[in-house]
Amino acid sequence: MVYCVIIEDQPAAAEVIQHILDKNFTDLKVAGIARNSEEGVKLIRSKSPDLVLTDVELPGGSGFDVLNMTSDQFY
Repeated sequence: MVYCVIIEDQPAAAEVIQHILDKNFTDLKVAGIARNSEEGVKLIRSKSPDLVLTDVELPGGSGFDVLNMTSDQFY
C-alpha cells in the first residue's frame, strides 16, 4: 500500500484529486488532506507518506516551502 497526502487549499480541487486517486489507484490510500502550508507540514510529519501531492501556491507559503520544511522525512 502506498500512502499519500494531498495539500490543496481549494476543497473542490482536493476532492477531485482524491476521487481520481481512489478510482484509478487501488493500491494507494489517501492518508489525509491539508488546506495550507502549516497543516501540510503537520500532516507530513504525522503520517510520513510515501507520496505528497501539493499545490504550489498555498496560504502561509508554497508547496515548495512545505517540502523544504519536511525534507528530513524523505531522506
